[in-house]
Amino acid sequence: MKVTDIRPFSEPLVGKVLSKPFFQDAINYGGDLVQWTFTEIRTDEAITGITPYAIAPDMLSLLKPAVLGEDPVNIQKIWDKMYWRSFNQGRKGAAIIAMSQIDIGLWDIIGKKLKTPVYKLLGGYRDRVPGYGSGGVLSLSNEQLVKEQMNWVEEGFKAVKMKVGRRDWREDIERIKAVREAVGNNVDLMVDANNGWSTSTAVRMAKRFEPYDVRWLEEPVVAEDYDGYTRVAASTDIPIAGGESEYTKFGFKELFLRRCIEICQADIGKVGGITEYMKVAGMAEAFNIPMCPHGIGLVSAHCVASTPNGTIVEFFDGNRYPNTTIRKFQEETGRWFMPHSIRPVKGWIDLPTVPGLGLDPDLEAIEEYRKKYKFKVEELEGRDTRSPFNNNMFLSL
Repeated sequence: MKVTDIRPFSEPLVGKVLSKPFFQDAINYGGDLVQWTFTEIRTDEAITGITPYAIAPDMLSLLKPAVLGEDPVNIQKIWDKMYWRSFNQGRKGAAIIAMSQIDIGLWDIIGKKLKTPVYKLLGGYRDRVPGYGSGGVLSLSNEQLVKEQMNWVEEGFKAVKMKVGRRDWREDIERIKAVREAVGNNVDLMVDANNGWSTSTAVRMAKRFEPYDVRWLEEPVVAEDYDGYTRVAASTDIPIAGGESEYTKFGFKELFLRRCIEICQADIGKVGGITEYMKVAGMAEAFNIPMCPHGIGLVSAHCVASTPNGTIVEFFDGNRYPNTTIRKFQEETGRWFMPHSIRPVKGWIDLPTVPGLGLDPDLEAIEEYRKKYKFKVEELEGRDTRSPFNNNMFLSL
């Protein structure tokens, strides 16, 4: 089997935001349009791998020659070829992100070739994993925040997460207190600062959060401030989580050796794909650090289910509410663009039994949406359209 092409979805879907602001945390603010798309990796055996991203065109042009003609099963060889081909442009950032996205699609091909779900190929440690409700954006009022977090609890989730980083720190305390009182003491509460604080602010805020039994404080300082992470971690009883903005095993080596984090949140779409994630998970296990990957729900579920230290899967608020025309369409029709995307039941996620990752799109549903909502990709040009993360990360749809 050989890779013959890497091809972006020809007509990405455009969704309009129905309630504003769509997203807001300490450093990000969402736009008024979102884009949904994917990329295909094709082979000469008519097996196609899906990755739930639009790969940056310049990075795809750089990396594609390293992949074409290779057997996807030789995935470590392909990973190394991509890494060294992009060495001067990469090691972090756009090149590693593109590598990650290609790697995910290659694993989908391997699973389909072997007629096995990917999580079983990676280790198959468990068949179902817990999820947590992730939302609590800063744009919500206190009342809206409590209602959202309680909705998670009423659906059976035993853990919820909210954003912190309001300009007035007292508002953060009020919001955490309100959520803790609402959800009670039997639900884990996590908070996410999204790189938004200085080290001294993070130290002070962590102390202020301690009375509310916070399960973890996420990304308290900018990702590159390893010394700041270490100082915050040493100052509080709250476990520090991070890593969603880190790249490859080399970056995580620093986080682990410096004792920056106690919860590893490697993002499979950034760290170097599934291949590199598994190496990071092995390193983390040696440091007794649990893996709680950031985003890309279905892909993350496969990875969490595959290792002993896989702990919990992030499930975003955008998966539940019709705050874009894409989500509204799916709620109204019951048709999902990726039918095997995760559906937590009482806070638990059963892994798909289909071969590969389960990312194959429903092209009929996509076309039905396109007929109903006639937004054009061209409408994205010149507008504030980028959500703070790849739109598909929230799902996969």
